[in-house]
Amino acid sequence: MAKRSPVRQYLDIVDSVRSEPTQAFLLYGEEVYLQDHFLQAVSSAFTERYQSEWDKYLYHASETSPETIVGELISQSLFSRPKMLVIKEVEDLDEDGKAGLVQYLQNQTSDTALIMITENTRLQTRFLKKLKDYSLPVSVRVPWLREMDAWVQYMLDLREMEAPPEVRAHLIDLAGESLKQLDNELKKLQTYLPDDNRAITPRLLEEFVGNTRTHSVYELQDLLATRALAKVLPHVFSLLEEGASVSYIVLITADFFTNLWMVKEMSRKGKTDGEINKTVFQGRNLVWKYKKILNRYTVQEIQRALILLEEADLIAKTSSALDAKNYLTAFFSEILATREEYVHE
Repeated sequence: MAKRSPVRQYLDIVDSVRSEPTQAFLLYGEEVYLQDHFLQAVSSAFTERYQSEWDKYLYHASETSPETIVGELISQSLFSRPKMLVIKEVEDLDEDGKAGLVQYLQNQTSDTALIMITENTRLQTRFLKKLKDYSLPVSVRVPWLREMDAWVQYMLDLREMEAPPEVRAHLIDLAGESLKQLDNELKKLQTYLPDDNRAITPRLLEEFVGNTRTHSVYELQDLLATRALAKVLPHVFSLLEEGASVSYIVLITADFFTNLWMVKEMSRKGKTDGEINKTVFQGRNLVWKYKKILNRYTVQEIQRALILLEEADLIAKTSSALDAKNYLTAFFSEILATREEYVHE
């Protein structure tokens, strides 16, 4: 019998959740997309089974007392509702917390889904091995590059989209080994496909991203951080000459300001740098850079930029006769709030 691919193994587990969501799961790996995808699958199964009559709890073991976590697991009353309880960074529980968790797993309640998450890709410690013995382990690691084509096909099928092999290869080139980045790219492309033709052709993909590569995108975002219009515009013009569309440039700019806003808000709520990196940057260590950039932008300026970007996105999608260079000159002059005169001739 042929061995199932890692993609199929994961999806088979997700399918099984629909019939039996109330059990203990151990998610191990650092791929944010798969973690979120699995949690959504359990939530959907709970909603289908219990409608709105269930509760969800999310704890970070590094920030929440083990008494609170274990106490919620074992608490029962006459009017208890089914519950989904998520423990992130489960390995950070203290010794009493670990003992209490293992004790619960040895005598689980029938109306509770317990999802334990560790970013360790190998379950080698004694504690993690014990958790594995009493739960269903689910690998959510970052996939190998050789597995990415299967994930591309899966995400295309979810959106009822199609793409030939050369387009799938280009998408993998854009996303690397990040399923979160791949999902983001497909979401952007989805908005440009008509309802009666869901095929991504090589020409459409080329028009959408041109010959740009990830480093060019990062360079644009680094330049936006400087707020120097005289540096931003030449780079934007070079992206246009390489084939990038106005819509794509607007989307990349929107990603930059959205990330700024999320870092600002998550920091205000007391989230750690690790949590912010995981949620906003797919695990890449970029939060320190964005915290420095926040010194150059006020909250009001970020909010204003996001409003302008919504307008620009609509214009780029609906205007059939757009002078790209002059439009982007005016757009970035306004969004960077500069008084410099830099008009394209």
